[in-house]
Amino acid sequence: MSTEEKDTKKALCGYRTRNDVEVGFDDVKNSLDMRRMRNHTEQTVRGKIFVVFIALILLSQLRLTVRNIPPKQRRYWTEHEFLDKVASYTKVHFEGKYKDVYTVPTANQRHVFNILELPYRYKGIAYNQRPKKESKKTDSEPDSLHDNEGTGVDTET
Repeated sequence: MSTEEKDTKKALCGYRTRNDVEVGFDDVKNSLDMRRMRNHTEQTVRGKIFVVFIALILLSQLRLTVRNIPPKQRRYWTEHEFLDKVASYTKVHFEGKYKDVYTVPTANQRHVFNILELPYRYKGIAYNQRPKKESKKTDSEPDSLHDNEGTGVDTET
């Protein structure tokens, strides 16, 4: 500990940086399940640490994105509350010819998806779909190949 006086802005910046590091460690231990390493080989441990590191980068970027959304637009939810709203949204993937099945998004989940412009399906309608990139049409291709591209809305159930 130092008895030297410090600039208040520098001290505040230092504490905020320290807090960001502590939040990162908390995420690694709790959210990303790295409390105990239950692996037997060094290669597996290295792989798990690499995947957790990438996940931590993505989580930090997502939190930064949420932090930049005006509080009123995100209903004054904290970043943790905002992301916690969509934690129960689930996709079930079946092998073969079957389509993926999603849970029905709640009103709060739809609000989060709309703010972040994430695609989701609700009552058979796809929302926030990015239009498909238009390919260059050649003279030999019939027009019917391009009639439905880019609509982004699928009404199948």
